Amino acid sequence: MDLQIHFNRLEARLNLVEDRFLNFQSNFSGRFDHRHWMFLEGLASAAWQYWGNFSRSVVMESALGAKTASGVVLVACAGSRQEVSHIAAQVTRKRHPTPGGTNSDLRLEPTWGDAGKLNIVINALNLGNKETLAKSFGADSYIGHLQIVRNASAHRHHQNTASVLALRPYYLVSRLRHPAEALLWLEEQSKTFAFLFWLEDMRMVGKLAIA
Repeated sequence: MDLQIHFNRLEARLNLVEDRFLNFQSNFSGRFDHRHWMFLEGLASAAWQYWGNFSRSVVMESALGAKTASGVVLVACAGSRQEVSHIAAQVTRKRHPTPGGTNSDLRLEPTWGDAGKLNIVINALNLGNKETLAKSFGADSYIGHLQIVRNASAHRHHQNTASVLALRPYYLVSRLRHPAEALLWLEEQSKTFAFLFWLEDMRMVGKLAIA
């Protein structure tokens, strides 16, 4: 499959959540309540899942012999998605994959959107576009900030909240009663809403990954 197809799908999904966010922001009175927190948490979770799905798809299809956006047909280095899944599940647990081993339990797979874990998987596979994927997914971006905010919103405790507060040097911030409110922080340089900044980083990294 063409990697461009996966990027197009990602872009359509990010455009959808961006539209929902802008609609929310334009009608927001400035006073948060539980409805707002739940909505923003949902947007963060959706965007994070879209990014994870894209990252997984690009690695899977690359291993199976996909075509890049520049037209290069990659040589397959695995026989099935289950084989790639097995390798990913093992190496991110610091275990040696079994030659020819397979895995069909998606719960054992790593968090594909996590740049650190993704880099481990990429380095473990003999991908024809390994260098491109390593450089793109390993590029300096704020996507990891979304991961922190999403996780803190879904699993609320003081340690996760502290992780969100540690991001404050990068943004113009307001009071934080719920981690999801960080979506409305402003990126320090561009003065863009943090959530929109994260989405744009996903588009940038995603485009580099399929090249």
